Amino acid sequence: MLPVVIAGAAVDFATAYYVRVSLQSTLDSASLAAGRLDINPTDSITRKQQQLTAEARNVFNANLDLSPGLVTVQPLQVNYTPPVGTTPDTVTVSVEASIPTNFLRIVGIPQFSLTVSSRSQRPQPGPIDLVLVLDTTTSMNDPPATGGDRKLTTLKQAVNLLVNQVMASGSANIQVGVVPYTSYVTIGLRNPVPDWVIPVDRDWCSSYSYQFPDAPCGPRQYYDCLIDGVLRRNYCYTQDCSARGRLTCNGTTRSPWGGCIGARTVLTVNPPNFQYNTWTDAFLDKISSPTNPKYSGQSLVSTANNALCPKPILGLTAKKTDVLASIAGLVASGDTHIPNGLIWGWNLLAPGEPYAARTIEQLRAIGGRKVLLLMTDGINANSPRMIDGAYLPNGNTSLTLPWRDGSKTNTLTAQICNNIKAEGIDIFTVRFDVPEGTQIDNILKGCATDPTTMSFSAQRTEDLLNAFRKISDALNVLKLVQ
Repeated sequence: MLPVVIAGAAVDFATAYYVRVSLQSTLDSASLAAGRLDINPTDSITRKQQQLTAEARNVFNANLDLSPGLVTVQPLQVNYTPPVGTTPDTVTVSVEASIPTNFLRIVGIPQFSLTVSSRSQRPQPGPIDLVLVLDTTTSMNDPPATGGDRKLTTLKQAVNLLVNQVMASGSANIQVGVVPYTSYVTIGLRNPVPDWVIPVDRDWCSSYSYQFPDAPCGPRQYYDCLIDGVLRRNYCYTQDCSARGRLTCNGTTRSPWGGCIGARTVLTVNPPNFQYNTWTDAFLDKISSPTNPKYSGQSLVSTANNALCPKPILGLTAKKTDVLASIAGLVASGDTHIPNGLIWGWNLLAPGEPYAARTIEQLRAIGGRKVLLLMTDGINANSPRMIDGAYLPNGNTSLTLPWRDGSKTNTLTAQICNNIKAEGIDIFTVRFDVPEGTQIDNILKGCATDPTTMSFSAQRTEDLLNAFRKISDALNVLKLVQ
């Protein structure tokens, strides 16, 4: 009799082992599913617990493949532990089960009782220097072609989602910077002025008068025109006011440099010495040697509704409140020059001047990375005028021939992307409301480190939000810790 019981016990133990392994595998799947669930960081702990419990139970029940006759499984229990300091939040799932015995019941053991658990650490980014290079040009004031909110409104929602997720732990090893760009960027006023900037002040006419101010002007003649690369029907106009005679400037106002900069230039003095020299072209895809040639300060006259220079750059910081405030303050105006945004995103990530980030070796030593996220909604509408570092619409005759049709700016965009990636910096690209298959769409797709997984084309509001969610997921690490 004893040999039979021993052999039967071996069968019961093997069954229990099989059940435990199967339960553990199913439980791990449920734990990971709950761990990667996209929950709102501002929700209450109770609300988060409810969402995570529902997700874990759905996955567990869908994947449990054990016969009821083989095991009785109690309802899955889920416990959410919120983050504390730099310790990330976790999800623990557990289940109790009883396995009836076939042979051991003879000796008074009718069943085995099991408690199996699995704990996953919610996704958290490793050490990272992340720069958000964001298009804030005039066309961002419009809704996408598919309709909905203004593109800038949706962009703010998407970036807030990403920042709240990436910076959730509050770790000092997670730093984020913001580069709002148009054709220009704003570094802000610094004292003293950096030696890599030519802070050009300019004199502008403060008021005009006609020789015969009461003479009538002819009717306005409206025509189609490009504004920030977007065709506007009957938007621009001309008007013949020649009957009013000569136009005279009655006085000038000096406009001091306010922290806005354009392209590298051959300017050497203030007032500027306008001389064109093609050798500056060779530096437009680089950030090394920032003082030679220098970046041109731009003193641009803005109207109440048209600020030609964007909001200031925010350098890398671990303060989430500063990043969110920078995003909240973005406004849309000006024209698009994508290379400008790329160059200054790269400048923020570089360890040398004009900003001093960690070296990539320092980050890699602690398992970190450098990432640039480029977002745009349009084509390169402007190109640089080499004599003063200002930008003019493509087609303007003040641009030299190599730049006039915009093709050289597109080539420059691709070259800067390649140079950034050669430095070991990962690039994500997001095109919002950019027609698929166009030249700039293809350039920006190729700009990404991996065109298939790190480049996103968003045609609708929901697409942009989903793109930023996927990028957030890609920057975070989900793992089982028990």
